[in-house]
Amino acid sequence: MVRFFQSQNAIAFDKVTKRHPSASLSSSPSSSAFSSSSSFSRRGEDREREEEPAEEHSGKMSFAEMIVGSARSQCGILGAGRSSAVDVDCRPWERFVRKEDIQREGYVPCVVEKYGVERRLAIHRSTLEALAFDEQHGHLSYLFQARLFRLRIGKWIEECIPTFVQADPVARRLYFVKFERHVEGKISEVDIPTTMVGLLACPAYQRGYHVELVMPTIRCQCVGADIPPPFFVDVSRLHYSPPYTAITLQDLQHLLPSDGSARFHPSYNVATQEVAWAYEVGTLPDAPLPADYVDPNFINRKGQKMDVVFRSHFPN
Repeated sequence: MVRFFQSQNAIAFDKVTKRHPSASLSSSPSSSAFSSSSSFSRRGEDREREEEPAEEHSGKMSFAEMIVGSARSQCGILGAGRSSAVDVDCRPWERFVRKEDIQREGYVPCVVEKYGVERRLAIHRSTLEALAFDEQHGHLSYLFQARLFRLRIGKWIEECIPTFVQADPVARRLYFVKFERHVEGKISEVDIPTTMVGLLACPAYQRGYHVELVMPTIRCQCVGADIPPPFFVDVSRLHYSPPYTAITLQDLQHLLPSDGSARFHPSYNVATQEVAWAYEVGTLPDAPLPADYVDPNFINRKGQKMDVVFRSHFPN
């Protein structure tokens, strides 16, 4: 970030001190000897002034391109060497020990499954909760279930992804975490979070329109050794045209790893799936929910719909 702000605060003094085209050296008495050279220099300056816009259009990058990268700069300042993987020290979950006893000692009981034997372990509460609740007043972080964990248990190292979390988001407490191993060459589906950048440079936002991030997470399939870091959605070039303007997944293809180790989930239509909007508040009509819509808040962990119908007999 320091390099970025230094480059932004740097002033192009060669452009500031350039002679104005209306200035003439012939106004001074000592400029008669330089009349021929001054006309030549003015022609050279006019030629440079015509070349500058073309150079700026082709070489100058936007705010978000310098910071997070784009199709022209694959890796910005914040995009250099980005990885969300973490190393966590664990201890084994011994036999005949209840999870309540582990929680009482200040640890979170965990289980590692898939692609091998089931391994039970315990992670210190302060270490795991710092990753799960990374915002001061936020609930469970989207990034917690979208990062690669390298769990170190003695001589073993398990590379896995959290798939189920039992937590109290209000009290900010973790009670149980289930991990699944991530094996290179095998498909792992992860909901990678998104972050909107370049809002202050957005033309639609500068004109008073509302710019909104529609998808907080994007489901991806990963087969590489690492999981892609969160996506930076660049809105610095998002203009508004009625009824609204959108950024689709097709515009974010360059954020995927260049080696092809990750892709957007096949259920998405990259040409029509919208990630960010720019619209005028109050102009979009309300659309009814589809007939097959199912509220995810009423789906249990087995994928079945909860029975919330009132009954006069027990159980209710």
